[in-house]
Amino acid sequence: DFFEKKLGAYARKIFNGANYRIEQVWLFKSFKNSTNVNTKLHTDGDMYGAVKVMIYLTDVDEESGPFTVWDRDIKKRKEITGKAGTVIFFNQNSLLHSAAENKSKDRIVLTFSLYPTLRKKIYYKNEAILNASYNLNPFTSKS
Repeated sequence: DFFEKKLGAYARKIFNGANYRIEQVWLFKSFKNSTNVNTKLHTDGDMYGAVKVMIYLTDVDEESGPFTVWDRDIKKRKEITGKAGTVIFFNQNSLLHSAAENKSKDRIVLTFSLYPTLRKKIYYKNEAILNASYNLNPFTSKS
């Protein structure tokens, strides 16, 4: 699977060797010249132990609504820019973060939460769930 091959070892390192599970997958599109609802610094308040992952699906520069964090050392915001494919891991429960205003082009990001799990093997379900007309696993090419 895509995630396991590209980022699985790093995810397990975060959880001290424990396996992980993926939850709360979201696809966000911020339109050019729009103000994101998350422009105020905040924490997410997810379940203890979670780590948020953000993947830029488009190139993100200073003008296209970059992910922003509060740098406690210098007491100001720091913008994180990157090319499509840039991956950001962060503790959404303790790190103050926001999106900057999008001034130049559409920005698309994929976010999800990682949680440690005691399962030794990860099983991927690729068939649609009950009462779902369509189910897409964002980490495989199967739908």
